[in-house]
Amino acid sequence: MNIAVLITTHQRPKMLKTLLSQIYEQCLGFCTVQIIIAVDGSQPGYEGVVNYLEKKFPENYFLVIPPLHGGKQKYWELVTML
Repeated sequence: MNIAVLITTHQRPKMLKTLLSQIYEQCLGFCTVQIIIAVDGSQPGYEGVVNYLEKKFPENYFLVIPPLHGGKQKYWELVTML
């Protein structure tokens, strides 16, 4: 089974890493997961998330970090870009 997960986030690297861990545990051996993450203009702090993605989803992730926070007004532009 193939699954694609689109996650948008802002200033929540620890929660994101927890979510990714839960996705990994749920799908281990049962499915292939493609992770697409849009970090909406957050400050630095996502290095741990990137390291986790490289370790657990080495070829199945796409991470976008726009330079500015767009909020709800820019949400659909960001999702459409992905």
